[in-house]
Amino acid sequence: MMEVVRAKAPSVLIVEDEAIVAQDLRQTLSEQGFDAFAVAASGEEALAQAAARRPDVVLMDVSIQGPLDGIAAAKALRERFGVPIIYLTAYADERTLERAKSTEPFGYLLKPVKSRELKISIELALRKHGHEERLARSVEDERITRQQLDAGERLAALARMAAGVAHQINSPLTVVVANAEIVAGDLERRLAEASLSAEPAERQRLEETIEAQAELRLAAQRIARLVANIQAFSQPSPPAARAEPRRAIEQAVRLIELELDGRTRVRVNARPVPKVTTSEAHLVEVIKQLLRNAAQATPAGAAAANVISIGTSLADDGQVVIEVSDTGCGMTPEVQRRVFEPFFTTKSVGVGIGLGLSICHGIVGAAGGQLKVESAEGRGTRITVVLPAANSRSGTLELRRPLPERAFRARRSSRPPMFRPRERRRILVVDDEPLLLRSVRRLLPEYELVCVESARHALALLDQGNVFDLIVSDVMMPEMSGIDFYEALCARHPEDATRVIFVTGGALGPQIGSFLGSVPNLRLEKPFAAADLRRAIQQALS
Repeated sequence: MMEVVRAKAPSVLIVEDEAIVAQDLRQTLSEQGFDAFAVAASGEEALAQAAARRPDVVLMDVSIQGPLDGIAAAKALRERFGVPIIYLTAYADERTLERAKSTEPFGYLLKPVKSRELKISIELALRKHGHEERLARSVEDERITRQQLDAGERLAALARMAAGVAHQINSPLTVVVANAEIVAGDLERRLAEASLSAEPAERQRLEETIEAQAELRLAAQRIARLVANIQAFSQPSPPAARAEPRRAIEQAVRLIELELDGRTRVRVNARPVPKVTTSEAHLVEVIKQLLRNAAQATPAGAAAANVISIGTSLADDGQVVIEVSDTGCGMTPEVQRRVFEPFFTTKSVGVGIGLGLSICHGIVGAAGGQLKVESAEGRGTRITVVLPAANSRSGTLELRRPLPERAFRARRSSRPPMFRPRERRRILVVDDEPLLLRSVRRLLPEYELVCVESARHALALLDQGNVFDLIVSDVMMPEMSGIDFYEALCARHPEDATRVIFVTGGALGPQIGSFLGSVPNLRLEKPFAAADLRRAIQQALS
């Protein structure tokens, strides 16, 4: 047997201090199918009844007795509960009517109230009130959407600016890192010599200089980490990227262990879950930032009691959940509201600049996921990352653009490789930063380097018949970019196109990212250390 579900009858609160009139109204409303659930004889009683059960509509006698007359009671009901008011009146002077208008009533009924007019007035009031509520929700939804769009536009502009800043920082930072290594090697040699013959004061001075140089390198590493954060903030994962959460957790925990400084323990409960739709580098960055924040929120001195827990699970809808919780100081509601704002931080100077959770929020959002924060002061924080599971069947393969046919033929060419067993290998270095070129020359004395500040100059050298074992070229340069340089090599010197190592400053827009993903050449990111540069050169030459 089919069960019939009847629509809920609209509820009506009657505010009338004449008992006979109130009883008559209640009887009429019941016959018309309304739920006249309560009768109040005063304004105070009406407010109490509405607080206990919010009515759909109120029938309000204008002239009820007591501290709150009908108009004052109606105003309070509108302000607190937003319910529509229909006034009941036998007569009213002009001043009373003007007061009544200020409460924006949904109708007036003259006593004695006629049954048909009562029903029509209530139905019109309910319909009008429903329209007003839908309109208010629509306006609020539009306001929230506009705020989200504005915030998205601001974040996108900030990301573009961040990418440009990262690129501008990385070139001079490479100079700092490279020269710091050169100075370190020279100082260590001098200290070794001084230990045999120099005076104690001279040895102490050398030791202090080496210490200062080590601090310089640490500061450069800190800047490099900051720039890496900016790059993560400004660059989304490639569409086909996939990451294994348990592997990412292992890497992040290993990377963050030194920063814990004995103040807390990390408890890992990583269950098997599917891969997620973001790159492994980005997922490691998210987890690392969350672990770092948890550690920094944990007071020092109670390592046995302090715990950071991280685990994985699978949600009912198939999404992957990564949860990081701590026993730290927690957050106030105000901090929680602003926690994802770029550059918002409660940490002291030198500890953080407020990009960590913004980066996490951007990476997770770009992957189609969510980042949720639950926290209470003195009770710790729990952050939940929810990411779509990667579907291997629906995943797309990232196709690489093939090399031009001339370059491909050159790779298969019978021309013997240019090995110089008795000579130094000859390398062409192309970068628009003169300081960086001088630093590279100091770093690589074992090679014969030809350094030029523009791709056009490099191309002219090759056109003149100069031969190089390898070419190291920046990607972003004025006039002729590294991409343009490569295309020119493919057309004019295809055998050299295969010998290029590309160097990037980190600002990988869609065009650069697509280009670097389509060619088989090695890539080196600034700031690079001497070991990184030598490793890339040796790999390319081999």
